[in-house]
Amino acid sequence: MGHPESQPQLSVVRAERGPITGTDTQRGLYQCLVVSPSDERCDRLLRAAVSGGWSVTARDDPDEAARTAARYRFELGIVDLQRRAGLSRKGYCALAEILVRQTGFLLVLCGNESDMAEEIWAHQIGTWLYLPGVDGDSDLARVCSEARVAAEKLAGHGSSSPTRGPTVYRVAPHH
Repeated sequence: MGHPESQPQLSVVRAERGPITGTDTQRGLYQCLVVSPSDERCDRLLRAAVSGGWSVTARDDPDEAARTAARYRFELGIVDLQRRAGLSRKGYCALAEILVRQTGFLLVLCGNESDMAEEIWAHQIGTWLYLPGVDGDSDLARVCSEARVAAEKLAGHGSSSPTRGPTVYRVAPHH
């Protein structure tokens, strides 16, 4: 973590039964949708995206995230698939498959370490980046910065689909 004064200005609003929304104080940023059932992980992903130059909307419910994505234009989506006791990931997987079909959209999936079936599925659906077991804030911010560069290239070249392929960004666990 950097010095608090060097951190981007972030406002987070929590509405009853509603979304978590964060916006950087700058204008004209590209739009990122963060989806995670965990408040802690959602906050970490949201802050990384803001640090990477994105205006962020966060949701904890995959159905609400799908409705939001249908209403607004996003260039990046970060979906948290990490397993949690008592929580079905089915809705999050379905959301990923919906999001990845959008033109010019980059999808980052935060998956489960050593889950080869999940990793193969992520690449089959066209995920831009698969992050197994990601946890570190600085690594996430770097990924979001790289996504911003990719989104700018897509916008500048008028390409209808981002470069997709077997990209796996392995992040060393922080102990």
